[in-house]
Amino acid sequence: MKIYDRFFFSELVYGSLLRGKTCFTESQYELIFGMLVAIKPLVIICDRPIEDVVITIDASEQMDGVDSSSISTIQRRYHELVIPLLQKNQIPLAVYDFNAKDAYEGIKSRVADKIWRIIK
Repeated sequence: MKIYDRFFFSELVYGSLLRGKTCFTESQYELIFGMLVAIKPLVIICDRPIEDVVITIDASEQMDGVDSSSISTIQRRYHELVIPLLQKNQIPLAVYDFNAKDAYEGIKSRVADKIWRIIK
């Protein structure tokens, strides 16, 4: 089992917003997305209330184009594009707010459940 950070779905959001296009060709998109639909990995999206994100985003280094003025658009794109795409294709999704009470225990449980299903 592997964990990928900012793999496919992030490129759909950041690429189109920051560069006007993704780095994937149409055939690469179809290949990668087809594999994701087939294997149904657990996709974890870190999502916090936008008010909290805006307050803290400039406290640490971000990639070019990501700051307190662009983060609302980025978050909205996840909610309008990525989450519905996952749901439509029945790809398991866990939304994680690392500041929410008991969120860490909940996400650990989802990951452990997915691992056990894989190794059984």
